Amino acid sequence: TGSNRTLEWHESRVMLVDELAIHLQSRTLFYNEMTRGWDQDQDFYKNKDVFKTAWYLPLVSHLRLHMADNGWTVHQLNFTVGARATIPESAWHAHLDLYQPRRGR
Repeated sequence: TGSNRTLEWHESRVMLVDELAIHLQSRTLFYNEMTRGWDQDQDFYKNKDVFKTAWYLPLVSHLRLHMADNGWTVHQLNFTVGARATIPESAWHAHLDLYQPRRGR
């Protein structure tokens, strides 16, 4: 997904995002980053996730700063698929579990 981006956050202040999901009841915004990685080793997605988290930190930090005053929580979730279609299921399940609102939130 990153190869088709022509504008970079730090240069233009324009960020092209993959997906936003909003849970109104729990006042939670999820920024979902969908990306591909080279899956030659078992933990390929970890390096890609570290890179993507750092890349979008300015955007996510800005959202957190301005939305927290109104009681909102912001999460960045990185969903990585390997070039050979490897899916790190445990990481995906952990992210998807965050979509389940907890009682009392």
